[in-house]
Amino acid sequence: MYTKRNQRRQFLKIASGLLATPLGSIGSFANAQTISSSPLRFLTIIDHFGVPTATRRDTWISSQTGDYALENNHLGSILQPLRAYRENMLVVSNMNLDSLTRTRTPGTHHGFVAHTLGASEPVNERSAAARIPHESVDVTIGNYLHEKSNGRIYPHTFFTDYASRGDPTYCYDTSGVLIRSIDGAANGVSTLFGSAVPTTVANPAADTFSLAQQSVLQSVSARVQALKSSFGNASSQEKLEAYEDSVNSLAEQLESQASAAGRECTMPNGFNNLSGARKNSPESDRGDILKVIGQLFSCDMVSSATYAFGGELHNQHSHSFIDGRGDRAVDSLLGKNMHAASHQEDNTSNRTHEYIRIHQSELIAELLEQLSTTIDIDGSPMIDNTVLYLTSSMAHNTHQSNDYALAIIAGKNTNLIGGYHYDIGGRSNNDLLVTLAQGVNVPITDHGGYEDNGSRVNALNTGPIEKMLKTTLG
Repeated sequence: MYTKRNQRRQFLKIASGLLATPLGSIGSFANAQTISSSPLRFLTIIDHFGVPTATRRDTWISSQTGDYALENNHLGSILQPLRAYRENMLVVSNMNLDSLTRTRTPGTHHGFVAHTLGASEPVNERSAAARIPHESVDVTIGNYLHEKSNGRIYPHTFFTDYASRGDPTYCYDTSGVLIRSIDGAANGVSTLFGSAVPTTVANPAADTFSLAQQSVLQSVSARVQALKSSFGNASSQEKLEAYEDSVNSLAEQLESQASAAGRECTMPNGFNNLSGARKNSPESDRGDILKVIGQLFSCDMVSSATYAFGGELHNQHSHSFIDGRGDRAVDSLLGKNMHAASHQEDNTSNRTHEYIRIHQSELIAELLEQLSTTIDIDGSPMIDNTVLYLTSSMAHNTHQSNDYALAIIAGKNTNLIGGYHYDIGGRSNNDLLVTLAQGVNVPITDHGGYEDNGSRVNALNTGPIEKMLKTTLG
């Protein structure tokens, strides 16, 4: 299941560097040469119905105008559970779903889902046969990062709480064909980890490769020791000692990475007993899929993951376990299918949306805590190598495609500049998706923008939003 090609390529790079580098320059070898670049990952979490606009200053962000550094008091009630990650946060305002309106896609649930990550008009948009001319951006990212990884199993995975196989959904493969979700956490465990989950997930190829690397490094170190006795020249001795230091540094890094990988793949208690696919699951089960995603990341098994709360088309969960804060009308609506609140924008519906989104943010915060306390294979906290995109199918209730409330959590080793609110008025959703890809060093400069007849609306793609990036690629 594990691929060795990229591991072998990196191994040869290290070995040839150690054996061929001139001794005169080896003093800087340990700093200049790294075993691998940061092991970046991408996660998309989708809410279907957005954030109501009437109360957005209180529930989302204090001001949607201009670019500014974020403070805790800028964050509304929905973002407050994520305030510990404010310095990693990019809050994005004033984006419209231009790819939907400019390609004249019908503004139904079936039309919206294709544009969330695909940003093109689908053929047969109301059916499971929906297609676009390319993959969705999460798949583009997953395939690129998978090629760069050292043996991850999966380029991309897609999860929902329950299936809706007759409907279109969010993710498209490289042929533009819909990807059906893994429905429910239990199915995620059995499909991705195996039906009998062991205490730890082993990576025999990675373990063997690591041992081989360390063996070569030990051999080179022994050779350096032998050469020392042949040189009486102090300058030569200094060069050899610097060379040996670099070899030892790389060996320590390899040992640290192997040790960290073993720790991270330990399965949590009860991992074999996570919830199955269903609507209206109890509160205790609602975060189970995020636990599966957290474990996939901890075991370095996947490059890109997508999770949509609810089903493949939209969220039809009830949320009766959420407190309506003394409002009986809100309590009543929380106990109904969430879809009911998506067709209204009165105070009751708006508060219902707010409380459900707060609950979702609390679940996401639990995942971010796991990523913050798990050491990645490069020695960094895993959150440093992760981009989390919090998006929605619709901009806000009543099926609107204008004025989205979006947020991104970007680790310090990614290419995104966190800690800011960004006003991107005038830029398309296509450009934002390109920016997200470049945020994990995927050098694309355009994405989507196609009509169902195959023609392209070129004005939708003007490149990445440079102010959000540390470095513009492509």
